[in-house]
Amino acid sequence: MTKPVEILVVEDKPAYIEVAKSVYDNDINLNTSYASTYEEALSQIGQRGFEGVVTDLFFSSNTVSAKQIYMEIGRKLGVNPKKVHDTYGLGG
Repeated sequence: MTKPVEILVVEDKPAYIEVAKSVYDNDINLNTSYASTYEEALSQIGQRGFEGVVTDLFFSSNTVSAKQIYMEIGRKLGVNPKKVHDTYGLGG
């Protein structure tokens, strides 16, 4: 049996988190964690390794941006931040 893929879902709307849970939590090949703020996501990324992140790009209120999430993921994976920036078309 293969090890489940570790993913993080970042979503601020509870109803959408429930939809994500109905999809991801039923897949035995995934071990899914959830965050409802970018700050919480950054904290989880700092504590664990994830092989994938599914994120809402537009939060109603935030202090951390989606760009910061992608850049932190890139740093954790040892990827050049400029490559992450160029790959995902992140402005700024």
